Amino acid sequence: SRYRSGMTQREYEALLSRQPEARTWSWNVMKRNPEVYAKGKIRHPDHATIELPFWHRVVLSLEQPVGLQRTGNVVFLD
Repeated sequence: SRYRSGMTQREYEALLSRQPEARTWSWNVMKRNPEVYAKGKIRHPDHATIELPFWHRVVLSLEQPVGLQRTGNVVFLD
């Protein structure tokens, strides 16, 4: 929860050298901005179900709900 947008391996190693106790924190290895593809029926509460007959690359929507300000620091972690 302290590093919500993630960190590189180099940043992680630097953190451990400064704060060895960080090794005991709950960490998850994830990939930043991976390429994701979808095919078939796609369901979502914001739109009707669509069917993609062949593979499509999925991109992160930058649409913001009303009342929230865009920070520009959006990353997709998977």
